[in-house]
Amino acid sequence: FEGKGKEEIKDEMMARLRLMFGNVPDPVACEATDWGRDEFAFGSYSNIVVGSKGETCDVLAEDVCQRVFFAGEATIKENIATMHGAFRSGMRTAGMLHTLCRRGDFSRRAPSSDRGEARDNGPGKVEKYFSSPRLFFGRFTVGEERGGKALVREKPDPAAGRPASQCFLAPHAVITQLLCLRSDEERLDYLSDQSSLVTQGPGDGKGLP
Repeated sequence: FEGKGKEEIKDEMMARLRLMFGNVPDPVACEATDWGRDEFAFGSYSNIVVGSKGETCDVLAEDVCQRVFFAGEATIKENIATMHGAFRSGMRTAGMLHTLCRRGDFSRRAPSSDRGEARDNGPGKVEKYFSSPRLFFGRFTVGEERGGKALVREKPDPAAGRPASQCFLAPHAVITQLLCLRSDEERLDYLSDQSSLVTQGPGDGKGLP
């Protein structure tokens, strides 16, 4: 799209979206960048503002109703502005798409926050988050997303000294890191350093939205 006008880019993108999703309304507004010609960028990578913790990257990585997904070095704060970050974000997004395709769920789903669900603080509340899991890797399952985080469940492994299932709320950045690690042992070591994670006990639905 480098060198093309804003309206031409909008028309091409809308044609692609309508090819995939049918009757898509015209956007309220359209903005297009031309980094290769921008005198202040000239094709450079993104960067984080001084003092930021990278929350914007997590927002950019969020999907739209599990129908439109995003990847790129700007969506992964641990490796922002690197080719490795672009690759890792692509692996993350491809894994999510693979999980959706494998279970055959192509229906249009409203955002979770708009669903009129009855409140439940029992074991059933945790289970409903995993009725349509988004991602699988090793002993870990990523459930439904709420408020920019997702509930992750680790299957029990008595042989490894973990006889009970554990659940925790994790942001995109943590899930991406878990996905990229090669073994469950490495994932558990990584999680042991994440003191900010909110852990839920076996079958415990307290504290979940």
